[in-house]
Amino acid sequence: MNRKLNEITISGSLVVYKSALGNLENTLQALKMTGEKVRGKFSACFKLTLVDNLDNPAWFECLNACLNNRITHRLSEVTVCIYEKSLLKI
Repeated sequence: MNRKLNEITISGSLVVYKSALGNLENTLQALKMTGEKVRGKFSACFKLTLVDNLDNPAWFECLNACLNNRITHRLSEVTVCIYEKSLLKI
């Protein structure tokens, strides 16, 4: 995405722990709708950091697959990065 000089960046983080995937999907959809409203008035880019706080590699793979297969293609205007807790230095 090419950034414009007058473009604002809106970023946020979402920490999940055994979240119901449907609820996560609904939350991300609501963020997308909010982003669309902002983009109707401003030049903006959106970045979301998603942290899986469970520290369970199998769950992380499930979450990552869900994001890639069901969610992120509908969030094309949002940059989504996902991290596993064990990979973060906290």
